[in-house]
Parts: sequence; C-alpha cells; structure tokens
Amino acid sequence: MFSCISQFVFRFREIFAMENNLTIVDMPFEVLDLIFKELFNLKDKLQLAQAHEKLGRAFSYHSRSDYRSLYPYARIRPEMWVVLVQECGATIEEFSTSEIENFPWNDLLAKAIEQHCPNLKSVKICVYDNNCDSVQSFLLNMSQSLTSVELTLHIDDTKKIFDAMAKMTKLTKFTRKGIPNDEDSTCVLF
Repeated sequence: MFSCISQFVFRFREIFAMENNLTIVDMPFEVLDLIFKELFNLKDKLQLAQAHEKLGRAFSYHSRSDYRSLYPYARIRPEMWVVLVQECGATIEEFSTSEIENFPWNDLLAKAIEQHCPNLKSVKICVYDNNCDSVQSFLLNMSQSLTSVELTLHIDDTKKIFDAMAKMTKLTKFTRKGIPNDEDSTCVLF
C-alpha cells in the first residue's frame, strides 16, 4: 500500500515537478484524501498530517467525522493524539479515557481538547489521586459545553470533583462509578 503512494508521488514528481517545482502539498485535497486512504495506520496518518499545515487540513478533510468519539489508546503517544485533536477538534463530541485501553488521563491532551473541541458534549474519565486536580480544572474549563459526564472515581476525597460538577450549568446527565463493591449511580438532570 505504501509502495502505491510512493509510486504515485514519484510519478507526480516526475511529471510535474521538473518544470513546475511542485511538491505533495501542491496536490488538491481530493488527491491528498486518496493518499490518506492508502494509509491504514492512524499513526502514519498523523505523522503525515504533522509534516505541513496543508497536510494537516487534508487529514481533517479526510477524517471528516471519523473522530466524533475520541477514545485514545496507548499504542499512540499523547503528542500524536494532540495532533488529531488540533486537526479534528471541531468534530469531536465525546472523549473517554479508558482503563481497558491502558490510556490514562493526560494533561497535554486535556489542554488540547480544551482549546480545540468547542463541540465536546460528553466525557468519560477515570479519576485518581494523581490526576484529580487536572480533571477538576478540565471539567471547569469545559463546563459551558459538557452535557454528560461519567466519572469512575478511585479517590477518597471527592469534594474537588463535585465542586467542579456543581458549576456545570449545561449538565443533563451525570454517572458516578466507583471502586469495586461501591454502588454506581446515574443522575439525569433537567
């Protein structure tokens, strides 16, 4: 698959670049979209998107609403998830940290979401003592857009988190999960 792209780029360069000094960034979005389609690995797509501003916009065009729900996983570094958020943030409506995928809370990614995800409506976050302050700050900063929050609490002192929750004026659904043997609860707010 990558050899197809290499052959295409080489042929493009051979035909056009000699007389016009054109590069891959001179290709129209429709052609760049075809190149992104040939890359099946998200990491490769994100690395290409980082190479040039136009390639980042082409990645966004290619992705369209593929990342409406963002569930980061550990095989990709947080810095690469930040690239995705920078390029596709306007389409992201749901974000989740996951114990299953072994992707813990990350401050760098949280800041990128705060800056680039104006349409974020729902979050699912695992809260531990080592990220409690950061999660509280995130919830406060996103309080004007979030309507649904699910928190898995692995902390003894929940006051900071619940203080942040009290300031969320658009919140319509809150789910609290806890450590094993603790009762989960969901509150639907009107």
